[in-house]
Order: sequence, then C-alpha cells, then structure tokens
Amino acid sequence: MRSGPVSPRGRRSRRLAGRVLLLIGTILCGAGIWLILSRTQSQEVTRVSALQRVELGRFRELPGGAEVLLEGRLVAREPVGPQGFVVYTEKYYLRRESEGASQGREQWGERAVPRPLIALEQGGQVVEVCNRDYLLLRLTHQWQSDTTLRSGDLAHEATLRRHGFKVGDALTVDGRVVADPARSCVAARAVFGGDPLAYLDQQREGVIVLRVVGAVFAGLGALLLVIGALLLPREPASFKGSQAAGEDRAR
Repeated sequence: MRSGPVSPRGRRSRRLAGRVLLLIGTILCGAGIWLILSRTQSQEVTRVSALQRVELGRFRELPGGAEVLLEGRLVAREPVGPQGFVVYTEKYYLRRESEGASQGREQWGERAVPRPLIALEQGGQVVEVCNRDYLLLRLTHQWQSDTTLRSGDLAHEATLRRHGFKVGDALTVDGRVVADPARSCVAARAVFGGDPLAYLDQQREGVIVLRVVGAVFAGLGALLLVIGALLLPREPASFKGSQAAGEDRAR
C-alpha cells in the first residue's frame, strides 16, 4: 500500500529534523577529524621521549630550566592525610542515573583537595618538588568509605572515594629543574605512579585513544549527515512542473 502525499506541515517537520541532523552531523564530523589530525598529544609524546632520565644523585649538577624525568620513592614533607594518603583526590557519591542514555551510571562530585609539598628519594638522595600545582596520573591506591553507596545532602554524609599515593610509592616526576643558590628542586608538571617507561607508554596510549574517539565521532557524524539528507523533503514533481511553466510564461 502506497502512502499518500506528505502534508506541508509534515514536510516542514522533516525539513527541520533534517537540518538539525545535518548541523549535528557536521559538528561531530568536524570534531572527529580534528581529533584524528590533532598533533597535540603526539607532540607531548615527542617531548616526553626527549626528556633526560636523571638519577637523583646527579640532579644538582643540572642547569636551571632543564626538563627531566626523575624516578624515586615518595617522601612526605607535610603531615600524612587520611588512610595514609600523602597526596590524593576525593569524590563523593551523588546518585545513580535512573533514565536517559546514562541510565544506571553512577554520578560523583569532586571535592578540591590541596596538593601537598612532596619529595622523591632514591639511594639516600632526596629531591624536593617545589610546587603544588602538579597533575596526578595513574594513582596507585584506592579507598572507599562504604561498601554500599549512599548519598547525602552534604559531601561528608555521602560515600567517599579516594585515589592517591602513599609514602614509599614508586613515582616518576615530569618537571623542570629550579636552580637556586639556597636550594635546588624540581617544578613538577606531572606526578605519575610508575616508572618512566610506563609514563611514556601512557602518553602513547593517549594518541591512540584520541584517534579512536575521533573516528567514532566522524563515523557518527557521517551517519547523521546521511540521515539528515534523506529527511529533507524533495519538491513534488507537480510543483516543479508548475514552476517551470511559470518561468516559460514569464519569458
């Protein structure tokens, strides 16, 4: 059974839906192509690969401003925090989504935790980290306050989850040498749980993840473009014929 002609209102609705899908598809395609072609993460891999891997005993021989990778054991320079964490992140449970595309997904809020001053130790040699604004990567330990998740109006009433490092953990610091007559220390860009090779591997994995996400975005965008184009209503043949006749009369 053939369907009848689409009403003007139906054509308008299809046209609007088609244009919205074309717009979203264009945005997704653009974002996907940008992620695939982006050189930012690849440049970061190149930068990390070129860094000197320096023994802590040689650190004070380095010139100020030198970018290095330091490996050692975590030393606390300030009082240790809860559950023995020296440096950590903290989240509190909000809820579990009950509807929509994210149904069943846990929602967590993050509480700001100040970064402490820390140091690295290796073979009796200690190098201090000068700053507090370093990035934390691949945190080693995890702790959760409750087995059964509970939410609350205030963060301290909800289930807490902490990830972080403890005294003695093996770390790699990606940073820059700060040379001063009174002291030498490293200004850390990132503090990573593991050795330098593992740190470099994580940077390489980041390139792959960006390419995969970009391909997914581009593929989904292309699909939406096709659907959007199909939804745009075509002008009926009778309308085209009458339009052509009107043009002939005008001549």
